[in-house]
Amino acid sequence: MSDITPTFEQMKEIEARVALSPITSLIRNFQGSPFAGAPERQLELDRMMKDLGVRIQMSWPGTAFKFEAVDDRFVRVGLCALERLWAYAYAYYKSYLLVGNNPSAIFFNRPPQIVNLLRWAHTGSNSPIENPWPTGVARPDQPDSGDQISSANEIFLMMSAWILLHEFGHIVRQDRYEEGPEGRDHNHAIEFAADSWAYRFLLNQWQLYSQQSDIFLKRGIGIAFAIFILSADRFYRGGMMNSNTHPHPVDRLLQYFD
Repeated sequence: MSDITPTFEQMKEIEARVALSPITSLIRNFQGSPFAGAPERQLELDRMMKDLGVRIQMSWPGTAFKFEAVDDRFVRVGLCALERLWAYAYAYYKSYLLVGNNPSAIFFNRPPQIVNLLRWAHTGSNSPIENPWPTGVARPDQPDSGDQISSANEIFLMMSAWILLHEFGHIVRQDRYEEGPEGRDHNHAIEFAADSWAYRFLLNQWQLYSQQSDIFLKRGIGIAFAIFILSADRFYRGGMMNSNTHPHPVDRLLQYFD
């Protein structure tokens, strides 16, 4: 896909939309999340991006779950995708806590706040029209709208770090898709390799930053949630879980757990 750099007027429109977003305070941190995700490797990543001339390009309008490497120079990210990513981070983390705080084999209903936020994130995949943030649910610009918002912010940024590093991995490796069904094995292989490049970047040297196991756990949860969310987005768009370009998310998750 060739790059289309936004014009000055388009950039002003994007900036105005960002200013109205519930995640506006997180946008700057998002752009630095690959560096903050593995602080022990900040200089290495900074040098790599400068050598390659890579930068992150915000994309709007459009509701697609867009995180893509473009022309070996840009990682293009949809603003609406970022908003849904935060919604998933919050709802999945709250669900994770609910499971952990209940006995095994016990069924329970998630609170409406979580269900409504997930429904909004899911339906956003299928609608070409932006739906406003639902009322009565947590949002990062309103700290009193729910508990665990600060934790969700951290997980959101860690998920962002892994997703962006996956795209950086494609650029570093100069990956190219092969068209059609005959390219399936090749395409799946480069996706697995970009996954591996990203989680190894985050996990291989974490003890140089801290000896506290919570650091490793937080990074691991962020990666796992990111892979879950990629599968959720594809499922709710009605897409095939196993395509000619991307392997089944469960296979990606199993590779990660290996």
